[in-house]
Amino acid sequence: MQKSHQTNTPTEIDFSNIEIKQGDCFINSYRVAKKYPQVEIVEGLILAIDIENGAKPMPHVWNKLGDIHFDVTKEKVWNGREVDITVRIVPVILVG
Repeated sequence: MQKSHQTNTPTEIDFSNIEIKQGDCFINSYRVAKKYPQVEIVEGLILAIDIENGAKPMPHVWNKLGDIHFDVTKEKVWNGREVDITVRIVPVILVG
């Protein structure tokens, strides 16, 4: 199966020279927010779904600029890889 490269990253955000690593979603998002102070860090869950194992929520971190949510880890690390799961992003609001 061939996957197309999809992006939600706003055009004014260039992360090509930012180090993005698998398993470091918080650090990846922090690096983007540090370079672009108007970008927010969003913490939530991704819901990995596959036929054999069902749905498994996992903590994840991505970015937001205005109303646009974007995920540099997904775009730079996950895109183009053969995966057997569907990922849904579920923002979490922490009340404390």
